[in-house]
Amino acid sequence: MSALPGFRWLHRKTPRRRASIAKRVGIAVAVVIAVLLLDLGSTVFGVVQLSDLNRQIQEKDVPLTTDTEDLLVALVNEETGLRGYLLTHNAAFSGPLNDGRASYSQLVDELRTLTAGDTSLATELANVETRVNTWETQFVAPSLSVASTQSAGQAAAVAAQGRILFEQVRAAQNRFETTVAATTDAAFAQAATVRTRILTGVVSRAAIGVGLGVTLLLFALRAILRPVRNLRDVARAMKDGSLDTRSSPPAPPELMEVHEAIVAAGVALQERETALARANTELEEASRLKSEFLATMSHELRTPLNAILGFTDLVRSGATGEIGPQTDDYLERVRRNGTILLELINDVLDLSKIEAGRMVVNADVIDVEPAVREVLANIHSLAEAKGISVELHAGEEKTFALADSRALKQIVTNLISNAVKFTVRGSVSVRIHVRDGAALVDVQDTGPGIAADDQEALFEAFRQVGAHARTGTGGTGLGLAISVRLARLMGGDVVLKSELGKGSRFTLRLPAVQGFANTERNKDEPLILGVDDDLDALNLVQAQCERMGFRFVGIRHSAAAMSAAVRLRPAAILLDIVFPEGSGWDVLAQLHADSRTAEIPVYVISVTDGEDRAGDATVTFLQKPVSEDRLREELRQYRRTAIGAGV
Repeated sequence: MSALPGFRWLHRKTPRRRASIAKRVGIAVAVVIAVLLLDLGSTVFGVVQLSDLNRQIQEKDVPLTTDTEDLLVALVNEETGLRGYLLTHNAAFSGPLNDGRASYSQLVDELRTLTAGDTSLATELANVETRVNTWETQFVAPSLSVASTQSAGQAAAVAAQGRILFEQVRAAQNRFETTVAATTDAAFAQAATVRTRILTGVVSRAAIGVGLGVTLLLFALRAILRPVRNLRDVARAMKDGSLDTRSSPPAPPELMEVHEAIVAAGVALQERETALARANTELEEASRLKSEFLATMSHELRTPLNAILGFTDLVRSGATGEIGPQTDDYLERVRRNGTILLELINDVLDLSKIEAGRMVVNADVIDVEPAVREVLANIHSLAEAKGISVELHAGEEKTFALADSRALKQIVTNLISNAVKFTVRGSVSVRIHVRDGAALVDVQDTGPGIAADDQEALFEAFRQVGAHARTGTGGTGLGLAISVRLARLMGGDVVLKSELGKGSRFTLRLPAVQGFANTERNKDEPLILGVDDDLDALNLVQAQCERMGFRFVGIRHSAAAMSAAVRLRPAAILLDIVFPEGSGWDVLAQLHADSRTAEIPVYVISVTDGEDRAGDATVTFLQKPVSEDRLREELRQYRRTAIGAGV
C-alpha cells in the first residue's frame, strides 16, 4: 500500500494485552453480587434476632402484664364482695367473692410459670402470695365464720380491720406490678434497640453496597470509555487527514479490532478520496473544455448559419432576379432547416450555461399576459396550419410575476409549441391565474397524453418518450429540460399532469407580485411597497394601508424588492427581515447603495429584534405585530391629505 498524505507509517509496537470488556464487567458484577449477598445475610441475621425478641414479648411480657393487671382486679373483687357481705349479710355479694378467689388462684398459677426464670419477679410474686395468705387466714376465714352472729356495728369494725390488712396486700401487689412494668419496659427497649441497630445496619450496608457498586461501575465505564474516546480521536484524525498508524492505544481486544478496522478503512478512504479528487479535477477540466468548445462551436456555427439564412431570404426576395417556383421551394427548405439547426445550437448553448451555473436571469416584475400574447402571436401560424385553435383565458385583474422576461417567453414558447406540435386534432388552452401566492400559466392540450412512468424522464436532457422516441419526430429533447431549469432559477417550477388518451397540462409556476395592478389606479394616492414572504401578513397590511387611502403593492420574494422599488418609487417601504432565500438586511443594504432608492423611507417590520441595526435616519424598526393605529401614526406623514382613525 502506498504512502498517503497525512498518514505516518512507522513500525507498529505490539500493545500490552488487556482484559476484555466482558471480563472486566464480569469481575465488577461478581463483586457487586458478593456485597449484596453479604448485606442480605447480615439483614437476615438481624431479622432473626428481632423475631426472637418479638416472640419473647408476645409469649412472656404481654401475658405477664395482662395477668398482673387481672390479679389486681381479682383481689379487689374478692375484697369488695367480702366487705359487702359482712356489712349487709346479702348472699348476692358471695358471687364476686367466690369469683375473685377462683380468678386469683388461676392467675397466681400462670404468674408462677411466667416468672420462673426471673428471681426478682418470683420474689415479688411470693411476697404478694404471703400477704394474701395472711389476709385470708387472719381476716377472711374468721370473719366469714362469725358473720351471721355479729351486729352491724361489730361487722363495720371487723371490715375496717380487714381493710387495713388488704392495704398491705395492695402494697405488695403494686410492688409486683412495678417490677413487672420495669421488666417489660426493658424488654421493649431492648427490642427497639435491636430494631434500630438492624435498620441502621441495613441502611449503612446498602449505602456501602451502592457506593461500591457505583465505584465499580465507574471503573468499568472508565475502562470502556477510554478506548472509545481513543476511537473517537482516531475517527477525528481520519476526518482531518492526520491519522497516525504508528501504534494502537491500549484497549480491550474487542475495541482493538475496531481500531484496526477503522485505521484500515481510513487508509482505504484516503486512497479513494485521492482518486476521487483526481477524477473531479479531470471532470472539471473536461467540463471547462466542453463549455469552451460549445461556446466556440456555437459562434462558429451560428455565424455561417446566419449568413446562409440571410442570403436565402435575399435571393427569395428577388433582389438577385426572379426565381422559379421550384427554386423558391428549395430555398424555403434551406431556410426552414437552417432555422431548426440554429434553434438546436441555441438550446445546447443554453443548457450548457445552466449546467455550468453561468446562466443569468434577472428578477423583474413582469405583466404575464402581454408576454404570453406575444408568444401566441408567434405560434399562431403553426397552430393555424394544423387546424388547431389556441385559446387564452386571463382574469380581469392583471397577473404580475417575479421573472426574467426573456426566460418567461422562452418557457411559454416551448410549452405552447409542444402542445401544438403533439396535438393532432382538438385545441390548446392557455390559462393565466394566481393561486397561493404563485403566478400560474397552464397549458392544456387534447393530445395523446403521457404515461405516468414516462413523466419524470420527460424533463431530462436529450430524452424523448412515447411514440416520438421511437420515430425520432419529437425534436431534440432539450426544450422541457431547459424550461424546468429556467423556471427553477427564477424561484418557480414546471409541473405536469397527464393521462394517456386525455391530453396533458403543463403548469409554469412563478412567484407572484401581489397588488401590482393597483399601481395603475388612483395614481394620485401615495404608494406603499410591502416586502414579506408571509401572504397573510401582506394581506393584513394591504387592507390597513388601503383603509388609510394608500395604494399598496406586496412582494413575497426579497429578490424582487429592488426592481419593484426602482420601478414604483413608493412613498415608503415596509420590509420584513426573515426570508427563505435571503435576509431583509441585504435588501436594505441594496436600497441604500442605489441612488434611485437610497432616500426612500424603510420600515423594518419583524418578529426578530433588529432595532440596533435599524439605526439609520431613513429606517424605522417596528416589532410585529404592528397595530393599525401605530401603522397609521407612522404613515400619516406620507398622505397628501390628512387621514383620521375612521378612514
